[in-house]
Amino acid sequence: MFASITRGRIAAVGVLAAAGIAATVIAGSGASAQTPAAGPTTIAFTEIEKAEPCCIADIAPKNRSRREPFMSPGDALVFSQMLRAADGKNIGRIYAKCAAIVPGRLTRARYLCEGVYSFADGTLTTSGLSSFTQTTTTGAITGGTGAYANARGTFTSKVPKLGANTETVVTLAG
Repeated sequence: MFASITRGRIAAVGVLAAAGIAATVIAGSGASAQTPAAGPTTIAFTEIEKAEPCCIADIAPKNRSRREPFMSPGDALVFSQMLRAADGKNIGRIYAKCAAIVPGRLTRARYLCEGVYSFADGTLTTSGLSSFTQTTTTGAITGGTGAYANARGTFTSKVPKLGANTETVVTLAG
């Protein structure tokens, strides 16, 4: 069963989105995972935090709280956000799911997040661990399609404050 998250909780989901964010800026920088590189390539981009559709998939045991939802293992946050290059141009979209792996209130649980980034020339996949209490999240670029086929690397995402845009730096293996 899906339940809507309040506007404040939707803004908070951006922290978790960082756990899935990866090489999406490649599209904005003109680089490609197929382009040979002498060494690692570093790219930066921003995830735009807006009150967009977001849901909690609540599996048994069901949440009974009228305040902050309690996340049991397997409960998931499902969301989508726009991605923007440094020049302000929208370059793609993240589609992500963060499944609770350590139970607790929404802002205290730990999550395993997986994301897919969709661009005109391909997609990228990522994976990482996150929680609302982290301001910095790191994770792995696990692959891609099209121009990003076989992409590998790491990412670091920082959220300066709850509800703020997430700043991400991606390092692709050369």
